[in-house]
Amino acid sequence: MDFSTFHDQAWDNHVHGWHLGEWRAGAVFIEGLAALRLFQPEGASGQWLRRCFASLALSAGDDGAAGLTTLSPSDRIQVGATAAANLAEHDAARSHLVPENRTP
Repeated sequence: MDFSTFHDQAWDNHVHGWHLGEWRAGAVFIEGLAALRLFQPEGASGQWLRRCFASLALSAGDDGAAGLTTLSPSDRIQVGATAAANLAEHDAARSHLVPENRTP
């Protein structure tokens, strides 16, 4: 796969995941990023990807896959707020179910 094809596919998955409310497609995109050589699991990119994946998992209603117990309190707050914003945009009836701060 060349870079242009990868970019087009990545953009489609990102748009579907966040902007169109297709949480699983967004999670697939995040998993693809984690496979790149530039990804640093213990660095800033790893933290960002874990937060993004967790917010998409919460948006999908999959609390177990969100990995909240591995996140810091401030990351859990950010993840919950992002998931609530995602749901407010795409599933307002569920948006109030995502607490601002989950205690694992």
